[in-house]
Amino acid sequence: ETSEMPTAEGEVPTAKGAVEEETVQAASPEEAPKPFVLPESIPQDLWDRMEEILASENPSQQILSSANLGNLMDLLTFFTEDAQILKHTARFGIVKRTYDALKYQETFTEEQTQAYQEKLQAFNKRRVEAQKAVESQKRQNAEAKIELIAQLQAIVDTEDPLKIKEVRGVQDAWKEIGQVPRDKVDEIYKQYRTLLDIFYNRRGMHFEMLEYDRRINLAEKERLIKEAQGLVPPEELIEDVDTWKARMDLLSELQQQWKAVGHVPRDDMDRINNSYREAIDKFFEARQVFREKQDTNREANATIKEEILAKMAPFSEFTAERPKAWNEATRELQALQEAWKNSGQAPQAVNNDLWNRYRAICDAFFGKKAAFFK
Repeated sequence: ETSEMPTAEGEVPTAKGAVEEETVQAASPEEAPKPFVLPESIPQDLWDRMEEILASENPSQQILSSANLGNLMDLLTFFTEDAQILKHTARFGIVKRTYDALKYQETFTEEQTQAYQEKLQAFNKRRVEAQKAVESQKRQNAEAKIELIAQLQAIVDTEDPLKIKEVRGVQDAWKEIGQVPRDKVDEIYKQYRTLLDIFYNRRGMHFEMLEYDRRINLAEKERLIKEAQGLVPPEELIEDVDTWKARMDLLSELQQQWKAVGHVPRDDMDRINNSYREAIDKFFEARQVFREKQDTNREANATIKEEILAKMAPFSEFTAERPKAWNEATRELQALQEAWKNSGQAPQAVNNDLWNRYRAICDAFFGKKAAFFK
């Protein structure tokens, strides 16, 4: 986790820079994000666990071990009904893996299986529709930008240095347009950038306008620095996971805005860049303290999980000739499973090993139980 710093003074935008420029323009900076509201049907701790999985190093190998079938279907319903459904693609994968794991622990009725499949299909249908809508919008954006390039070309062809307002109008309109298809980004941005360079260089106005822009950029970057300085949570929220996640999202948006702002006057460059780095560094220093406390808690969770595994170990060799004995053993094992679910996450380095041992004991016991009753 390192801060995003601005391009060096005088550096020419590259094809990569063009892609980043399009990405920055995808969101409207004047539109405040809507607050996230979790439906009451979804437990907060289940959602938090899913967010932990997404933030981990190996999210594709983990599941929601505490979830039941009802939880999974409630999640699918929420994903499907959310207007920003595409943001839930990775969460959808966690739900699918969890369901596949649950099938080995429980026997679902035909009605339950059908209900789950219907919700699965509804999500996939909505996701495809949303993706098509996004791609359609990108194509429209490309057409709008091509039209602006044509307008800019007509202005350049007049060789009239007094048409700076028209050029500014094209630039303002350009910033309001969102992303275009990836295979069109470089071509469209190159045409646009080339025409702007021709206009400013040919009229001898480039440096005059550049200095004007830099003064505006200086004010914008000073505003962003002030925002960055206020990102560290207050003392009463310094250990709140959701607060840190929200602040990280704000930092990401702030860094994108910083990258989108151009150069500042040369005399202010070092001061402004140092202030920005200092604000970002302070944020990550505070976050590191928070994460170290989390790591300490995870070490304690690992110890608890080891104790639970020690109590569970005999169940992998359990055998009996009477149904009553099997049912009593099942209740004992389920109580240990509940304790496991409530024990919290262990450090990433041992979490997979602990889970595999836990899963092996459960699979061995319930496999032999199923064979006995069959």
